[in-house]
This record gives sequence, C-alpha cells and structure tokens, in this order.
Amino acid sequence: MDKNVLISKDERRKEKFIEKIIENKIIENDVIYIYPKNRKKSFKGAYCVTFEDITKDDEWLTVNSILNEDTILIMENPSRYPLITSSKYKYLYRLAMKVKMENKYIIDIVPFTLDISYLYTTYVYISRAVLGHAHFYAFKENYQEQLEDGTIVDGHDHQLLAEKIMKVTDIDYSQFLVEDRKVIKITSTPEELKRYQVKKDELFAKEKNITRIITRLADTAHAFSSRREKVAELALYLEGTTVIYFNLSSYAVAVKKIIGRNKNIVCTSYQKGHIGDVDNIIYAESPIVKSYFLLDAESKAIKDTKVFHILGDMGVDTHLYSKIESELSQINSLTKEMSYV
Repeated sequence: MDKNVLISKDERRKEKFIEKIIENKIIENDVIYIYPKNRKKSFKGAYCVTFEDITKDDEWLTVNSILNEDTILIMENPSRYPLITSSKYKYLYRLAMKVKMENKYIIDIVPFTLDISYLYTTYVYISRAVLGHAHFYAFKENYQEQLEDGTIVDGHDHQLLAEKIMKVTDIDYSQFLVEDRKVIKITSTPEELKRYQVKKDELFAKEKNITRIITRLADTAHAFSSRREKVAELALYLEGTTVIYFNLSSYAVAVKKIIGRNKNIVCTSYQKGHIGDVDNIIYAESPIVKSYFLLDAESKAIKDTKVFHILGDMGVDTHLYSKIESELSQINSLTKEMSYV
C-alpha cells in the first residue's frame, strides 16, 4: 500500500482498499477500523467502532488496549468531524499519534468539509509533515509560502495544497461536483413573506442563540406552500429517476403527498439518504446542520446526473445557500487540482 489516503466516491473501490489493507497486514498486527454510524460497516479481521462511540469509556478503553505503534489504524470519512475543539477530534488525534505513519489510512469522499482550513484536521491524522504546519492555527492563518521557482502564493492556494497532499493521497475522480447544476429560485407569496417577518421579529426579540434563530427561521421558510409546490412541479417535470432531499423527514413526506404515487420520485431526508444511481437530484433546501450529509448525496451522483438546488427569497435561504455553496466550490476546486497532480 503506497498511499495513506484514498479519496473516492466508488463504494466498492473503498471496500476493496480496506480489505487489501487488512489482507496485507503482518499477522501480529491488530487492525482498528473507525467509521460513521450511518455507514453500518464491519470488516472481518478488524476491530470496528464508530466515531460516535469512540468517546465512550468502554470503547475508548478497549481500543487503547489494542493500540500500539504497529497497529493498523483505518478511518473512513473523518473529514465530517473537522472541529479541533470537539472531543471526537481530540480522541482521534490521541489514537493517531500512537501509530506509525505507514500504518495509518484514511478513506473519504472528500479531503475536507466546511472550509479549506479544515484540510489540516484530515491530514494531521497521517502526519503534520504532510501540510508542513505544527498546528491548526498556523495553517488556518493562510500565511504566504514561497515555491521552488520563487513564486509567492497563499498557504491555502489549491494547487500548492494539492501538490502537498497528493504525496500521500490517491483520488479517483476529476472533480467532486457533477457539471449539470442549476439554481431554481422561488418567489414567496406576500402572505408568506409577512409570516416570515413576524417569525423573525419574534425570534430576535426572545432568542440569544443565533444557531437556534437560523434553525427556526429555516424550518418556517422551508414549510411554505409555494416552495413545496414548486419542488413537486419540478420533480414531476423531470425525466428519469429523481431523489429530493430535505432537512426533515416530515417535510419530505409532505412533498411526497403533493406528488402522489410515482415510483420514479423519492423524497427523503439528508440524514436518511438514498442508495442507487439517479438521473436527477433536487436539494429542496440547503442543509441547516451537518452539511456532510449533502456531500454524501452528491457523491452518489453519476456523470450525467442533473442537480437542482432550490433557493428561496428569504434571508435565511440566502445565508444557508451561501454556506453550502462556499463549501462545495472549495471542495470542487481542490479536487480538480488534485486530479491534475
């Protein structure tokens, strides 16, 4: 195994990558495989534990009783837990630092989530030497660096970062996003705009937590009839199989009722997801939290899949869309550069 990191959307290739690591291990070596709870995977010959359970005392003690520098440590999709202030990151980092670099492997659909600064979180598990920074805050500051030819570039320059991480990474796609993408703008009714403003004034008058304000405003805006009817109309117009994603399962059910019986249209939540190839993907709402579930959905798109992102005319819609658009564009730009190296 020459590279420590595999970035891939291909489920079977990722499974074979993990199986080969386990198959090629020295007989005395133990294997620890850490994965997200919604993946529901296990591999013969490895101790399997979820990211969600690794911080629990019993699992932590068990993993540490197995772990030594010769242990094979495999993490799948660690990019979805990027915050270095989280207990999950601290536990994972402590584990990774006990294992030799050549025994650490990461499998993921993307090299980072949220923002390019969190590329550090993914690659520090392999080694600080990959990005060449002693700690997260040094990397986050985006200090300029000088290339071998004397050119000065920002530390977050995507070509520079691609050249660094591809020394330990394989990637099997040319860019993360499919090409055929459209933003569908929704115009709310005067009554809906009035109800939104009343809710906004009410929340800002009594709430101090901005995250709760955004969540409740989004829940309000995403429930308006004009939006649901437009989503249903678009889904019924499209040819082939269509999956529509929502933040809440109850909102998916409501739109499915408008659509009626149609075996070619699936309404689901980001968290529940969908298995199988589709012709069309509709993001009925931008994700409110855990945007990595949208990345999971995007990773299921095939080359000819058409993607539609619904954008309402409420302030909360603009805010949430700008966040996910920034994340997606950064991921797409870096993965393009990675494919060139």
